[in-house]
Amino acid sequence: MLMNMDKKEMVRYSRNKKNNRNGVLFTFREGNLVFFGISRCCEKDSFNRERGIEIAQGRAAKALAKSAVAPVEPTDEVKHMAYGVSDLTRSSLFGFVEVSEVPVLLNWFRSLNK
Repeated sequence: MLMNMDKKEMVRYSRNKKNNRNGVLFTFREGNLVFFGISRCCEKDSFNRERGIEIAQGRAAKALAKSAVAPVEPTDEVKHMAYGVSDLTRSSLFGFVEVSEVPVLLNWFRSLNK
């Protein structure tokens, strides 16, 4: 089920080389932090807007839950979390950035298809 979009929540889409949607970036703000979740299609998948948003929302919620706990040892799940813009990698699926770092997050998200 989709959350009600208010001023603190945003959805953005990425597009492949054929200009078809192939990913979702869901963000929400809590204080001075913006939590994000990403869902992406592989080349074989067909994009489904509702499912993409649902997955991205779940990952953003996971980032909020894990933000209070620093990773002790890398696990498969934690290695996909970005603790700020310095941690953003091609395998980041969720995480958080400071509000002032949102432009960097958006540029990074756009660059994933290049």
